[in-house]
Amino acid sequence: MGIGFAIPSDTVQYVVSQLMRFGKVRRPWMGATLQPLPNSALGMLVVSVAPGSPADQAGLHPGDLIAAINGRPVHRVRDVIDVLEHAQVGGRIRIQVLRGNTKLWLSLVLKELPSSSQKKSAS
Repeated sequence: MGIGFAIPSDTVQYVVSQLMRFGKVRRPWMGATLQPLPNSALGMLVVSVAPGSPADQAGLHPGDLIAAINGRPVHRVRDVIDVLEHAQVGGRIRIQVLRGNTKLWLSLVLKELPSSSQKKSAS
């Protein structure tokens, strides 16, 4: 049929190294549900925080606004995904949060994204 596709080489290298080290691909996880705001210049709204998650342990709260991660402004979901795609499980990220009129910096240690079966057994 003549169908083809391309995978970026850095993605292939990441997946291969994860498979060789762990036998699976480990994805970093924050444990917060975010929502873009109508005025995306403000950042992303934290809608919920999973109990016991890295976001919970770092002190992130529903209603917080995430303005930046690792010094990079956050305006849309893709900005957060870009940071997580280049982070490692066990790695630390710094989150600039606006809580009311207060600007905070939280340090968050990423955990491995739970599998579907782990999520079901935890609830």
